[in-house]
Amino acid sequence: MLMKVVEDLAALGKEDAPISLAIGVFDGVHKGHMAVLKRAMMHARKSGGQAWVLTFDPHPARILNPAMAPELLTSTQHKLRLLTDAGMDGCIVITFTPDFAALTAEKFVERLCSAPCGLNGITVGDNWCFSKDAAGDADLLEKLVAPHGVSLMKVLFSSNTVTGVIMVPLLIALSKQLGISSTLLTRPRTAAASDC
Repeated sequence: MLMKVVEDLAALGKEDAPISLAIGVFDGVHKGHMAVLKRAMMHARKSGGQAWVLTFDPHPARILNPAMAPELLTSTQHKLRLLTDAGMDGCIVITFTPDFAALTAEKFVERLCSAPCGLNGITVGDNWCFSKDAAGDADLLEKLVAPHGVSLMKVLFSSNTVTGVIMVPLLIALSKQLGISSTLLTRPRTAAASDC
């Protein structure tokens, strides 16, 4: 099955089923990401809807702090293939710009919830942050989407769950020497990550 890929929330207006959205960067589509995606898929199937991803290109760190931006594990094209393989119905790839980064939490949610679609659920990792200066977290997102009739599912990460913030620098540094990336990511890092 081919996954639909769009660049704007307005494109969701063409979908005639409720949308359950997994939001995140999803670089590497590692085990922690897979838990978020599976939760969104479960919610979509229960509501007779579709499971979509909202992700960003370029990686937000490349705009917010280029000197500290991590080396990517996957290019956007490779990430889209991995999301397709994971069973997602569609993906919104938002162009991450300084203007987008400057959105307040309220403005971000307003854009998200005013999209012409049947958005009925959002899934994020419990450590996810958003909006200007990363002022929004999963708890604030839950509070802001509730009046729009949107459920928020938070995937709780345990101390041994792979998360990109912690693991990406370690994986890149150690994967060549120790060969551990496939264990943590569920697949080896590929040359496709340099396609950016």
